Amino acid sequence: MKNIILPLLILLLSVACDETTTSNNSCGDGVLDVGEECDGDNLGGQYCQVLGFYSGNLLCNDDCTLNIQSCQAGGFCGDSVIQRDNEICDGPALLEESCEDLGYPGGQLVCGETCRYNISGCEGADLCGNGTVDAPEECDGDEINGGLCSDFEGMVGGTLGCGIDCRYDLSLCYGPAICGDNTIQEHEQCDGNNLQGQSCITLGFDGGLLSCNSQCRFDTGQCEGDGGCGDGILQANEDCDNMELNGESCQTMGFATGM
Repeated sequence: MKNIILPLLILLLSVACDETTTSNNSCGDGVLDVGEECDGDNLGGQYCQVLGFYSGNLLCNDDCTLNIQSCQAGGFCGDSVIQRDNEICDGPALLEESCEDLGYPGGQLVCGETCRYNISGCEGADLCGNGTVDAPEECDGDEINGGLCSDFEGMVGGTLGCGIDCRYDLSLCYGPAICGDNTIQEHEQCDGNNLQGQSCITLGFDGGLLSCNSQCRFDTGQCEGDGGCGDGILQANEDCDNMELNGESCQTMGFATGM
């Protein structure tokens, strides 16, 4: 009897092991699995800007790998083309020709790896970084010399920064809000495929697929579980709940009038 039972147990264990090691290709189910960069509309919180581009629509290939083809149309640092809203220079391309054009008496101006000027070769540029705005600097460190994003053409808000070249950095400034440009601007929760790394789970649901609607607000229609909408209590995943508007109004949302 033992001679029969032992081979039978070995056979059952072998079958069980085979079943646990067999995996099905789940690419295309909208769920991001191990080994997948994306799945359908689920980009895992990635978007063109996260990958170093300035604009464009990130897509997902049929084999669940990211498709950056349309991102390239927006340009990136290192393509030798100056994107004026984000770059001062790019490789050999310089908006200004020399140190003298920047106000320094002489020296050699080059473009740095972050598409900002490398002024280390300019005469007198050693003062950049001392926290004091010395001519011909526009700013220095946290001292932005009273500058605002709105001082620049096409910009309406944001945070004006200072680059390592002691010139203004507009990368955190923004123009009029345009829902659909994949860039998160004021009063936008999301934009296109740009979900700011949020998901149904981070918003308090059990699971499902989070998306962004045409008003650049989170669409939780495909999320699973109860997020508590309708209980009059403002939760992390909600803009409002019944009469609870989180202090917002038509005016704070950028409209002139309305309720």
